[in-house]
Amino acid sequence: MKIVYCENAKMNHYEIRLVTHPKNIKLAKLLVSQFKETIGEVELYDEYKNKYPVSLLTVYYFEIVDHKIYAYTENDVFRLYGTTMAKLKETVEPM
Repeated sequence: MKIVYCENAKMNHYEIRLVTHPKNIKLAKLLVSQFKETIGEVELYDEYKNKYPVSLLTVYYFEIVDHKIYAYTENDVFRLYGTTMAKLKETVEPM
């Protein structure tokens, strides 16, 4: 099997595209799950304090406002509880 890496400056820098032949769908899905597992996830909370495990792949950026940490995804804003910016940095930095 041939694997090709190429860069595209016109793409959104928040995405990685995996293009595959229909016969390789299982392998492509396995690669996506491996990416998600390797990158990890964080526990985020909505405004009603409902907890959601969210993949770091879906978080656009983090923001600190009045000593509170917020995570922004494409459609939502979540809050992080029980962590510091230093701990969050350790979680995110291996990326």
